[in-house]
Amino acid sequence: MTSAEIKKIEGIIGYTFKNKKLLVTAFTHSSFANNNHTQSNERLEFLGDTVLSTIISERIYADMDYDEGQLSKLRSKIVSMHPLAYLIDGLNLIQYLQFAGASRSSITDNMKADLMESIIGAMYIDGGLEKAREFVSHNFFDMIKKMEDLDDLEDSKSRLQEMLKSDSIKYTTNKTGTDHNPTFIASVMINGVCMGRGQGGSKRQAETMAAGEAIKKLTKV
Repeated sequence: MTSAEIKKIEGIIGYTFKNKKLLVTAFTHSSFANNNHTQSNERLEFLGDTVLSTIISERIYADMDYDEGQLSKLRSKIVSMHPLAYLIDGLNLIQYLQFAGASRSSITDNMKADLMESIIGAMYIDGGLEKAREFVSHNFFDMIKKMEDLDDLEDSKSRLQEMLKSDSIKYTTNKTGTDHNPTFIASVMINGVCMGRGQGGSKRQAETMAAGEAIKKLTKV
């Protein structure tokens, strides 16, 4: 890897490495390392996975009033292979990966996800947790917000239905605000009794938040 490529990578990720060898190692796939008798990014990937999970855990713990199981599920979605690969593609970093392959098209999403974790691991070693946290916050913010608002909440209605296994669940939803900035307020009724309310930017979000509140009441000891 040339010094010019290193400088371009640092410009993309917004961090200048004190130890350039760490950055080079982060971009070295095991296939390339084995052929060239050098160190691969596998150890950095291992470390980066832990650092990323810690940072994401901090964020969603602060943002969401979820129980332990829901937090674990949301974290798993955020740090899974496809979101990490998507971010690598968005940053256009895969072009710098050193690997033994005839074509860049042979690079898998798993290799891209490993690269993201390796970058975070290298940044943690070189600059500490705060620098790694800045990188994750900057690049993961939109994805985290989207998953907090939609993906993990989608299971609440299904979970409530599974818990009760009845047709006694009814939702009522009202819309306020403008068409460009609507607010939906939902209530969930169980056997005619209001057990939960929710508010959100979509009907689905409001109803699933209402279902989540109902689940908390039903499972409260």
